[in-house]
Amino acid sequence: MQILAILFAIFITYLLWAPLEKLSPGSVLLAIPPIEEGAKALAAWSFAVPIFSLHLGFGLAEALWELSRKKAPAAMAALLTHTCFGLAALWASARGRIAALGAALILHWLWNFFIYRLQLQRGS
Repeated sequence: MQILAILFAIFITYLLWAPLEKLSPGSVLLAIPPIEEGAKALAAWSFAVPIFSLHLGFGLAEALWELSRKKAPAAMAALLTHTCFGLAALWASARGRIAALGAALILHWLWNFFIYRLQLQRGS
């Protein structure tokens, strides 16, 4: 059931990513956290699987995708950050599902803001 839930989250994220390709990089960085975190939370709740392992599996899938693009640093970042988002969700889940979603979402937005600032400094 765990793998099916991870695949479901990936599929939902993939479907919602396509329209974002036309947006500016800054807009994408703001829009992605609710899409990814929402898809992971929905999958965990719908398939009744642990939220942390779903985040870990999602991060692994994203890391494999980045490796297929020959982007090893991005792959490592994907695995580490989604693991951290999962830990935040797990920690907050004692306060309920919305708290778990919110904790992961806030951490994801903070991460994306950090990455966006780095890109601006580099001129990318």
